[in-house]
Amino acid sequence: MPDLLDELKLLDPVAEPLSVHPDSLDQLRTGVLASPRPLHRRWIAPLAAAAAVVIAVSVIWSGLPGNGKGTGIPADSPSAQVPVNTWVPTATSPLSPRYYSVAVWADHSFFVIGGTNSPLCPMGDDCPEPTYLRDGARYDPTTDQWSPIAAAPDDVRAIPVTPRQKTVLLGRTIYMVGGGSLLGYNLDSNTWRTLPLPAGDVITMGAFHEALVAVSNEDGPVGRISYSTLDPAQGTWVRHLPDGKLRGTTSTAAVVGDSIVLTGMLSSSPAGPWEVDTIDLASGKVGHSDRPKLETQHLDPMSLATSQSHYAVWRGLTNEAGFFDPRTDAWFSVALPKGKGAFAGKLRNFDVYWPITVAGMVPLRGYLYDPEKKLWSDTPAMPTAPDTPVIAGGPESVLSCFGFDFTTKKFGTQCYVLKPAEATLASP
Repeated sequence: MPDLLDELKLLDPVAEPLSVHPDSLDQLRTGVLASPRPLHRRWIAPLAAAAAVVIAVSVIWSGLPGNGKGTGIPADSPSAQVPVNTWVPTATSPLSPRYYSVAVWADHSFFVIGGTNSPLCPMGDDCPEPTYLRDGARYDPTTDQWSPIAAAPDDVRAIPVTPRQKTVLLGRTIYMVGGGSLLGYNLDSNTWRTLPLPAGDVITMGAFHEALVAVSNEDGPVGRISYSTLDPAQGTWVRHLPDGKLRGTTSTAAVVGDSIVLTGMLSSSPAGPWEVDTIDLASGKVGHSDRPKLETQHLDPMSLATSQSHYAVWRGLTNEAGFFDPRTDAWFSVALPKGKGAFAGKLRNFDVYWPITVAGMVPLRGYLYDPEKKLWSDTPAMPTAPDTPVIAGGPESVLSCFGFDFTTKKFGTQCYVLKPAEATLASP
């Protein structure tokens, strides 16, 4: 299983500084991005904390299979029993308190799989690498019941604040990246399958019609971009090269509807400029978006499906967030609120924003925003401990579990579910 340093080597700290001290930036650049190979035995807490420099458990909502039709919110909505805009404690989870878990909505339920219950490493300490878990459980908000699922055949974990999707729901199977392989959990048989990973460093994954899609850098963090498709019935990846020239050095990607959306930097300057290119998954043709509305400092793009469209969303840090519809090449931006909403939190005491989606809304500086209504939802603060909770969004609700409190040095033990209010506010 690649450790946190392996993940950080895929990221560019110039793109997304989060008001971290320059010494931390230097530690990240020299200690992680410049390192010739991953550190397998131990991991350094300042570098783990510096993940906040460049990241926004892949907590992924995989409700849409990525058919490119823009059909919007999945129909299998959770319980009408859950009151609106109130965090409600769930029944007791069978899982131990943990973090870095895969958390995903599928088959009318939330699934929490793997992660680690190793102690969080205090900043400045050289700590043993966490031991990762393989157990998991599903939570049905309709019945308020947790059920254990079969243990995974390999370690499972996800970085909680990056929207770089490594978990995909396709048909009746949840696919996720394991230790050197792709793991598939079948919802009907409660069994696991192991498949190969594509070549290269996988930036993100998604789905298109009946195939999995993986976008990769073939020659390391700044290598050539390719994408691969996998028909699960065949069990082999087919490699594709973009049909056209990509601009700049690609640093991030997201599968959005029937397109891959890539963000590239034309120079090494943190001021950009930034370019956005697309790859049509049906034809492989490259498209070039004009005048992207991106802040110089922004978080990785994430995919948002609404009732009307699929968007790539760049959650800005200071002034505005950018929304891009690759089908129409249309951009718009929204001014960011000045405060921090319910879905802002901590990763080892660094401020971060959880990249969930729920009910066609996306959190901007932690406040839920509906891009179709151009309105905001008023959401109560999460009751879980603030640092590194396990969190996932579904078609109508959000699950939040555990978390760590650095003041008390204890994990939370409770999970909560929220059905957020509709967006009705002109400002949060």
